[in-house]
Amino acid sequence: MILLFCFLVAFCTLTFGSPLEHNDREKRGSSKIRVFEGDMWLTEEQIQAAENGMDPNNAAGTRGLSKYRKWPNGIVPYTLADSADKWYKRGAIFSAMKEWQQKTCIKFVPRTNQRDYIEFFVDKGCYSYVGRTGGKQQISLGFGCGYHGIAVHEIGHALGFWHEQSRPDRDQYVEIVWDHIKDDQKHNFRKYSHGTIDSLGVPYDYGSIMHYGKRDFAKWPWQTTIKTKNGASIGQRSHLNASDQYEMFEGDILLTKEQMEAVKKGLGPNGGLSSRGLSNSNYRLWPRGIVYYTIDTIRPIRRAIIHSAIREWEEFTCIRFKERRYERDYIEFLVGKGCYSTGVGRLGGKQKISLGFGCITHGIAVHEIGHALGMYHEQSRPDRDKYVTIHWDNIEKGQAHNFNKYSYSIDSLGSPYDYNSIMHYGKRDFAWPPWKVTIEPKQRGAKIGQRRHLSTLDRKQMNKLYNCNKK
Repeated sequence: MILLFCFLVAFCTLTFGSPLEHNDREKRGSSKIRVFEGDMWLTEEQIQAAENGMDPNNAAGTRGLSKYRKWPNGIVPYTLADSADKWYKRGAIFSAMKEWQQKTCIKFVPRTNQRDYIEFFVDKGCYSYVGRTGGKQQISLGFGCGYHGIAVHEIGHALGFWHEQSRPDRDQYVEIVWDHIKDDQKHNFRKYSHGTIDSLGVPYDYGSIMHYGKRDFAKWPWQTTIKTKNGASIGQRSHLNASDQYEMFEGDILLTKEQMEAVKKGLGPNGGLSSRGLSNSNYRLWPRGIVYYTIDTIRPIRRAIIHSAIREWEEFTCIRFKERRYERDYIEFLVGKGCYSTGVGRLGGKQKISLGFGCITHGIAVHEIGHALGMYHEQSRPDRDKYVTIHWDNIEKGQAHNFNKYSYSIDSLGSPYDYNSIMHYGKRDFAWPPWKVTIEPKQRGAKIGQRRHLSTLDRKQMNKLYNCNKK
């Protein structure tokens, strides 16, 4: 979701401060403004666009905003009305703005004399306009709404997001239980055409902070109004999820927007991509093959597993790991939610490898380190269809993008396809039901998805990537 803000903004910087006080509030409830989907105040123009599948200014942004509704350069001026200028409201508002700033290219600045700006205030309920409406627009955080997650959600509307379940493709992922919805609230569950809501190729996001909960607008509080088709949880209001901050790629890689665009378009930032797809340019490789890391928050048993994975990379390749002292670029090992590497190759500054619950094994640690050194998954190779068959019908809904193959920007450096690579998916990864096969090798008897050790070709690939001929 959040990757899409790079379509909205031109640059990323952070600014935070105290707002200019602004006490005079515009009156709401004009005939040209109506409440929509429970917490959005829309202009007549926006309502007509949504209801008729039209957009006045051509292509709409994800969850639907025309270009002239975006905040110029991603800069959002804001003020706090007296009603919101209380310590318990300020905390939620400032922490919500901070989360958007830290994880997207949006920045918030206290208003001085800007014409277009957001005013936070306390009214009846939680609501926001959608996108930049021009002049002063308000976000209400009324009784029961003064929480971090709700503030993040309402700011999302003001930045341009509609609700996730309004997407035109939503029926592939959720079922609306119309009989359980209050009769006068059924309009809140409409879906809208591609003319209004364009998801720009981003997968449906059950974990989006912009998604309804499963009992929203129910006739009786125990009834379900939205069922997910894979049992996923919906309606969280705690934070922007991981795929909001980056785009989750192939299940365990959080890519920067630059890397995702490079892979999707078949372009490297400075030319071709290397094996399993990283720029050959030196700024994405670890200089001299030396990788600095920290492991301070990891308990001794987990440390031993990480160190054994590090030793395997050092034994069979020219890569060397050193504990960080003051170096700028380094990996932080941590216990997060799941197994993932934040990016592929050296990103600059701190980057993370998470080895959460179920991930603390030698092979998984070796695999995630492989991403941080520069490897994508083996089955992403452009020639993969010669070696494996993807059973698309067996893949879990919303996960098919993890099986994309990419252009010859992913260069295998002359190495044969490696069924035994520690970077290869297993045959049932992302399967639904879980016993189905999603990847089938064409070579009889070939096994895929091992997470024990580096294959011979893994070692050769890494040494070739770092121009090492000693091993």
